[in-house]
Amino acid sequence: MVWDVGTRSPRRLLSDVAAGARVPARLAAGLTRFAIGFGLLLLAGLVSAPAIPTMRAYTVLETGMLLAALLVEQLLGDELRGAVRKRGA
Repeated sequence: MVWDVGTRSPRRLLSDVAAGARVPARLAAGLTRFAIGFGLLLLAGLVSAPAIPTMRAYTVLETGMLLAALLVEQLLGDELRGAVRKRGA
């Protein structure tokens, strides 16, 4: 997902992308996850836009929300993915 980018070192990210690009199914899955994450990010911006009076305030608040989401992912992401995997297995 898009937020996976924030939790990996740049070196590991490039390594993972290169490894995934060699396997067509993984590449398709990664592109799908990216598209879904990007779409949700755009949807969040569209939903919150009417409640924010100025473009400057919008920019500041959207940046804050994105940073908060990345922080939550950094703190809880591995545990949440592990819990989802355990439920599915």
